[in-house]
Amino acid sequence: MELRSAKFLEAKAAVQQARIALEDYRTQYALVKDGNPRAVSVDEVQKRRHAELLASAKLDSAKAAEAVRSAELHNTQTDLERLVVRAPIDAEILQVNVRVGEYAATGTPSTPLLRLGKLDSPHIRADIDESDAWRFRAGARATAFLRGNRELKTGLDFVRMEPYVTPKTSLTGASDERVDTRVLQVIYRFERGSLPVYVGQQVDVFIEIPEGNTATSTGQPGRPQS
Repeated sequence: MELRSAKFLEAKAAVQQARIALEDYRTQYALVKDGNPRAVSVDEVQKRRHAELLASAKLDSAKAAEAVRSAELHNTQTDLERLVVRAPIDAEILQVNVRVGEYAATGTPSTPLLRLGKLDSPHIRADIDESDAWRFRAGARATAFLRGNRELKTGLDFVRMEPYVTPKTSLTGASDERVDTRVLQVIYRFERGSLPVYVGQQVDVFIEIPEGNTATSTGQPGRPQS
């Protein structure tokens, strides 16, 4: 980048030099082109005329070289811009899985190189067992309880549900965990300061149903939403 910038400045200076030289040759030619033929020979007039034309051609050449250097500098700046990774949104860095000097493979890695998230209004993705999915109604109120301290709780605001029932994502890795369970996922949100949780932490979610009973679900706050 510095080399391209230096070459562009050099080409720009060459244009200025060629412009000054042309003005000088034009002045020299203007002094003799309408003068007395006895005072200045025809050969001298032609020499000064040709010098002016040559200076004009050199100025055009310098301008062309400046345009080339400018285009090269612009292309280099564009390439550098393409190599800079920018977040699509204003967010906080949650996790960094790559360091300077490491090789970043192309495609979609199994582990993201960088995790970002907006934590102003954290979201909880609650998993409802498919056997209880028929009891859920969109817009149902819910309460989240912090695991380890049931006194810490907060009300949740319904955001949306994803009507496609999916296989449950294994979270505990326990040998007795049911891997064939399918769940309905419901998205809730809460205010950041209402519950001392971290992104990825599990909470217990109790969802109200029309009959007045409660169905228990497990959720994770702050998981990326689409």
